Amino acid sequence: MRLLDFPVFLFALLLCCAVPAFPAAAQEAAAQESAAEESDPNPPAPDIGESAIIAEEDGYVTTSFPNLSQLYWVLGKTDLSSDEDVDNFVLINECDMYQKYINNDFEWANLREAMRSSIEKKMVSFPRRFEVMHPIYLSNYDVDKEEFSLRPESAMINTRRIEVAMNNQKKLCGRQGEINNYPRNILLVLNVPFTFIKVPVSPAIAEMYLSEVSAQFENLPSRLRLDKYQRVAYIRLKVMISQYKETVRMRSRGKVAVVMGYVEGVEVYADPDKLKLMYKTDVRTRNLRRVNRYSQQGKDIHVVKPPLSKAPDSEAREIESINEIKLEPAESSGSDTESNDDESSEPGGDGEPEASGHDQNSQSPPAATGAASAPAPTEQPPPATAPEQPATQSPF
Repeated sequence: MRLLDFPVFLFALLLCCAVPAFPAAAQEAAAQESAAEESDPNPPAPDIGESAIIAEEDGYVTTSFPNLSQLYWVLGKTDLSSDEDVDNFVLINECDMYQKYINNDFEWANLREAMRSSIEKKMVSFPRRFEVMHPIYLSNYDVDKEEFSLRPESAMINTRRIEVAMNNQKKLCGRQGEINNYPRNILLVLNVPFTFIKVPVSPAIAEMYLSEVSAQFENLPSRLRLDKYQRVAYIRLKVMISQYKETVRMRSRGKVAVVMGYVEGVEVYADPDKLKLMYKTDVRTRNLRRVNRYSQQGKDIHVVKPPLSKAPDSEAREIESINEIKLEPAESSGSDTESNDDESSEPGGDGEPEASGHDQNSQSPPAATGAASAPAPTEQPPPATAPEQPATQSPF
C-alpha cells in the first residue's frame, strides 16, 4: 500500500467503527429521558379544561358534557371529599392527563389533590348559564300584526320541562357509557312557566326569510315541493340554572340530571349557525317588578340553592317520559300588594298573566337533605333594560 493511501484507509476505518456507536448512544439517551419523564413525581397541574368552555359573547355556554360536569360542582351535586368525583372530573375534562397517569398510583394521588384544590378555587367561575338550541316550525305570517305564528308542534304554552342536552351518543375519552355521578344529559324544570307561540318579525326580514326558504325547495318537482315545504327556524333559549333536583333514568336517554332554573332570554334565527337573527328579547325584564321586590327584601332570585336530593345516582328512579318529573310549585310572579296584571307575559305570548303551570298535580318541594360541598356563588339580578325589539336590519 502506498504511503499516500494510508490516511484515507485510516479515516475509513475510524468512520466504520464510530457510526454504530452514535445510534446506540442516541437510543440510550432517549430511553433515559423517557424513563425520567415517566418517573416524574410531579405531573403538571391540571387547568380544569378551561378551553372546553366556549361561551358566546353574552356568556351562555353550550351544553357539552365537560360544561355540564362543571355545573354539577356549582350546584353541589358532586362532593370535594369524594375521590371518585374528582377522578371522574379529570376523565371528563383532561382525557390525556387521565390516560397518562391513572395507572400510576403515586403520581395519580398527587394529580388528584391538585385537581381537588383547583376545583375548589375555580368553582365560582364554572358556568351556570347555558344556551339551548331547538328547531321550530313557523306557520303563516300575519302582515297586520307583523309576526309569524308557531305551528302547534313547536308552540310552548306554560312549559315547565325542557330537555336541554343530549350527549349520550357521544364518546368521551374513548368511553360511551355512564360515568358515575355525572349524567351526560340534563332536563330543565322551569321555576316560572314559559310561553312562546309567535315570533314578531318586521315585514322586510319576513320577506327575505320566506324567499330564502322557498329557494331551498325550488328545484324539487311540484308535488314534492308541496309535501316537503316547511318553514324552519331555530330558537335559542338563554337559561340560568339554580338548583339540582334529582337524577332519573330514562330508557331512551339513560341517566338524566333534573335541574331547576329560569329562561333569561330568547332569540330566533333563520339558520342553525346563528348568523341570521330574526328576533330577540330579554325575558328578565318581563318580571322586573319581581326582581326589584326580591332585591328590596334582601333576596337574590339567582342564588344557587342547596340540592333537593343528595341520593347517589345508583338510586335513580326509572321513568318513561319527562312528564313523570314532579314539579315544584311555580314561583309567584306577584305579591300580596301586586297584581299579575301589572306584569307582562312571556315572549311570544298575548299579554295574559303567567299561568301556574300545565301540570295539575304539582307536589310540594321535599326538604333539602344536604348542602353544596362548597360555598355557592351568588349573583345579583341584572340591571333593568328596555326589552329588545325584533331585528330591523337585514341579517340575510
